[in-house]
Amino acid sequence: MASLSSPACPPPRAAPRALARGGRSRRLGSRAFASSSTPAPSPDAFRALEAEIDAAGSPSSSGASARLTLADAVWKVSRDAPMSLRDRAACAIAAEATQALCDAGLDGAGLLAVLAVREAMRRNGFDRGDGRVRPVAGFKVFAAADEDDPRGSTAPAGSPNISRRRRAEAHCWLEIDGRVLDVAADGMALCDAARRLGVDYSHPERMAERFGTEALRAGGYAPRAARPLVVLGVPVPVGGTRTRTLAPKLTLETPPERVEGAREAAALVDAYRATLEEDDRRVAGGGSGGDPAEGMPPEAAEVYRRVAGVVIETVRDEREREAKLRGEGA
Repeated sequence: MASLSSPACPPPRAAPRALARGGRSRRLGSRAFASSSTPAPSPDAFRALEAEIDAAGSPSSSGASARLTLADAVWKVSRDAPMSLRDRAACAIAAEATQALCDAGLDGAGLLAVLAVREAMRRNGFDRGDGRVRPVAGFKVFAAADEDDPRGSTAPAGSPNISRRRRAEAHCWLEIDGRVLDVAADGMALCDAARRLGVDYSHPERMAERFGTEALRAGGYAPRAARPLVVLGVPVPVGGTRTRTLAPKLTLETPPERVEGAREAAALVDAYRATLEEDDRRVAGGGSGGDPAEGMPPEAAEVYRRVAGVVIETVRDEREREAKLRGEGA
């Protein structure tokens, strides 16, 4: 039977550690995302964080999103439109997952993110096994710069298109009432580190000066165009102010073999689906059957436990919210 630790499902890949935790953190703590992973900020600090996020503009705008950390940009989706409690909880958990993946510097972590976010939804009572919160394994299909082109992925943002090809990769995401929730993308650690340091990710010269060309190569630097994160159907750009946001192309249909990587992706999707079916059985049994993090690589297990352990706190009104922020009556 496939699992995240089996050869059929390769584990997430680690980005360079210098990127994973680079930069001064602008995120002010656990209460922002209803998590217990970091100390809660003061009420004043929490309001300052909310004001900064609210002032940034639409989370779907590259210029506005680039002013925020990736986790803040994901959480902002819940602040820009009326939502049910379950959907707001999903955004909070997704923000914590985004931050955890950036902190760990993990690429290729779609399956890990899905398992962890779904488990947090289940533990907080927002996934009752009725199919409204559904893990999905399929394909992401995108155009990629030709590696033989000497300009490669470090050409300046906005450059004319160079030779392009279609590529397919296996991927996992959640669907909540049919809306995609996908917060795992390669190169997130580098993008987040740049945002925390105030470096425009879409400016190759400044990025190279700050991080070095080897780190950019290892960190999956792609300043011209990037596939966004997707939060309940809302695209959240990954990149800098001039990075073009590609249309998120997720599909259950197996791409034709002429698409690069299609055959390998199809085999991996089968393994992902077997893992998700195994998790379905665990969830149907009330979460019994052992800790899913056991057997995962250590950094993946840390991310899983951090995200799955998110506790959503609800309040009746603003007065109770203030009391919770101050640690009263907790």
